[in-house]
Amino acid sequence: MRHQQYTMTSLSEYQRLGGHLPDEVGELVREFAAPIYRRPYHTKCIYALFGLLKEYAISWALFNDSILYPSTSSYEGESEHRLRRKQLGEICEDENIDITIDSLVPYLIERNVLVER
Repeated sequence: MRHQQYTMTSLSEYQRLGGHLPDEVGELVREFAAPIYRRPYHTKCIYALFGLLKEYAISWALFNDSILYPSTSSYEGESEHRLRRKQLGEICEDENIDITIDSLVPYLIERNVLVER
């Protein structure tokens, strides 16, 4: 009897449940067992939005350059390449661009990111 009691207490919870975890516990295990390098979904959305903002800033800077310096069409490719190597904040600071929601909304509607009501 004493030996039987010892084996009952030495069973793990997993063994006691017959080798199956409850669904809630299994979901938690899968969530925390995910690789640490996996980015959450909201991070992917933020990076996509930053990509759109960068495209907007680059097109705005190229447009301003074409207005200010219309005779330098061969320089446009070099300018675009230079801008693509920079980060978004650096582009906005160097080109003196103020990206606000009010200035960005028409661009996002044009790109079908936002729907106009």
